[in-house]
Amino acid sequence: QLIDSVPSFERYKALIHRANLFISPDTGPMHIADAINTRIVAMYSNKDPADCGPYMAPERFNILRSELTNQPKKGIAAITVDTMMNACSEQLTKHFTGKQ
Repeated sequence: QLIDSVPSFERYKALIHRANLFISPDTGPMHIADAINTRIVAMYSNKDPADCGPYMAPERFNILRSELTNQPKKGIAAITVDTMMNACSEQLTKHFTGKQ
């Protein structure tokens, strides 16, 4: 018999904490990752990250903004796969080399 797993906020935080990198638009879960110091690649559209975080050491996150793309009206869909992969690679390299 399988053990029942009951979802809880503590389990959710633990799952995010175990991740090497959290990728998300500006959402509540992104702020949880921020609070528990999990590296982040965050996507923003028509919002200023200075107003809403993340509020962790700047070397632990990358902000990708639709306003800085060639097609800002597309929102976060304007953020290219290459841009996302570069940001993720940067954060994972820092993680695995022990650099902040």
